[in-house]
Amino acid sequence: MKFTVTCLVSSANSSLLAESEAVTKEITVANPKANVQNLRATVAIQFRLNVLAFAFRFDHHEGAADGDSATPCLPPSASTTVDLGDEKKLLTECGLREGDHLTVVPKSYISSSVGGEAVVTSSGAVPLESSVAKRVRLEPTDPLEGSTSSADEEVDEESALDEDTEDDDDDKGRNDLFDALREVVPDLTVLRQEFLSNPQALMERIQRNHPSLFQVIAQNQETFVTLMNNEQLTRAAQGMLHGGTMDGDEDEEEEGSLEWSMGEEEEDEEMDEETADQMNTLLQGYMASVSRAGDGGDFDAADLAELEASGMQVEEYDGDRENASGGASAGKAKRLVDKDLILSRVPSEEDEEKIQALTELGFTYEQCKLAFYRCHRSIDRASNMLFEAPPEV
Repeated sequence: MKFTVTCLVSSANSSLLAESEAVTKEITVANPKANVQNLRATVAIQFRLNVLAFAFRFDHHEGAADGDSATPCLPPSASTTVDLGDEKKLLTECGLREGDHLTVVPKSYISSSVGGEAVVTSSGAVPLESSVAKRVRLEPTDPLEGSTSSADEEVDEESALDEDTEDDDDDKGRNDLFDALREVVPDLTVLRQEFLSNPQALMERIQRNHPSLFQVIAQNQETFVTLMNNEQLTRAAQGMLHGGTMDGDEDEEEEGSLEWSMGEEEEDEEMDEETADQMNTLLQGYMASVSRAGDGGDFDAADLAELEASGMQVEEYDGDRENASGGASAGKAKRLVDKDLILSRVPSEEDEEKIQALTELGFTYEQCKLAFYRCHRSIDRASNMLFEAPPEV
């Protein structure tokens, strides 16, 4: 189903935007069994919003212009209801139709319509009394809020702004992580199984094949570990990113599974200490190597031992940055692994076979060994290094 969604929520702090700042996009939900929660997740990604910080308001059906309200309204018994209050309901069961127009507003505010419902006449128009089309009138949800003093309101607003500012970076980090996972990982549940089985091998593979994703994971380690540590959350995120849906028999288990984004604790199977330590050491080692990059000098024995102890290899070659005549510029981007440490290392039987295969390209054994380990044991990348910028022995 396709919807036209107008967003009146700030992606920075989830506050109300002026109508002149509103953003309208066409949102497509491909899954015919998608529910309101799936729609919420899709909208959160498209507009880069905190997934729990906004509410939906039905605007009007496609083709129902303002002038349609002049059509005589049918009695209540003949009217239909768009109910977005139950997020477990399928979109097709909520009264929504293809091409409907929706408005996204801050969850801390309500429009003149009650709850998540809007009464719609058979002509497809919302009666003027409850219409949120074109203009959304918003009032504080707390009826007592209007009676508080101006001083109290200012204090509350400042406090809320401070909290929003503190959470802003976390929200952006989560959005960046979800964007990266959506582009690279087709099934988060499979990723979770691999992570819990062997986190070190999985993270090494991600670092080798998808360095940009690895960097985002390293920058949002706590969020990633929370995601991997919670089966229900992983499945909810899978539905959010790839249009999956939850089984009806598991609704109770899934309820509130997205509350992690607001810092709520959930009970789930715990990651064993060894796995958590491996993950922590792995990412800390990576961040340490990144922080040291660019300050000159080669890796010494302590540096290499530290990274290898965390299960990581240090990548030195980047084919886009380094070529036969441009080794100096590459040296600024990535530090070199001490060649003596590599040459003194005794390869495994499998590594030895690959190094010997590289020597058939016409390079010395030492050059092939250096290239092989500097390129994460990748024969393809080592071959490129040997031809474009062979290591000096």
